[in-house]
Amino acid sequence: AYETAFRQCGVIRARSMAELFDLAVAFTSQPVPRGDRVAVVTNSGGPGIIAADTIEDKKLQMARFTRETVEQLRSYLPSESNIYNPVDVLGDAKADRFRFSLEKVMSDPGVDSTLVLVCPTAVTEPVETARAIVNAKSAYPEKPLLAAYMGGERLAEGAKKLKEARVPCFTFPEPAVTAISGLTGYAHTRKV
Repeated sequence: AYETAFRQCGVIRARSMAELFDLAVAFTSQPVPRGDRVAVVTNSGGPGIIAADTIEDKKLQMARFTRETVEQLRSYLPSESNIYNPVDVLGDAKADRFRFSLEKVMSDPGVDSTLVLVCPTAVTEPVETARAIVNAKSAYPEKPLLAAYMGGERLAEGAKKLKEARVPCFTFPEPAVTAISGLTGYAHTRKV
């Protein structure tokens, strides 16, 4: 009964204090998405799969890219990369791969929200990658863009840059997806 009443009033229910704060960060810095199609860009396949599973668990949709987006990703990324969703720019990716992939993914009309996952590797450029994420947010202000920097101190400076630019940055994919789910749920209640 509470869920129905909340939904009718446009209330998003937080199930824990951590979720409440994650939602607050997203709602104070991100636009309400058009729909429930989420794209993931990552430099590590495992967290990308975890994000995809969480997206499906939250009843969101993995975005499907246009043929043009797929071809552009294929032409630029290494042949070993996954060019479908989640886009895996691989562990040897520097900021340029993230920048290119974010530009192509966020410009795709089939993408409503984007999640960027950054894991530490020997060549990870956390600050430069953060700049690429901030630039993508500026270029597509109508689409939510969230990040998960999963490297503690090694990625702390990049995570700080994201927070300063009002891009929500989480430690793991799951709370980021929960925040996207909250934004999407609110968008749905506004349409009803």
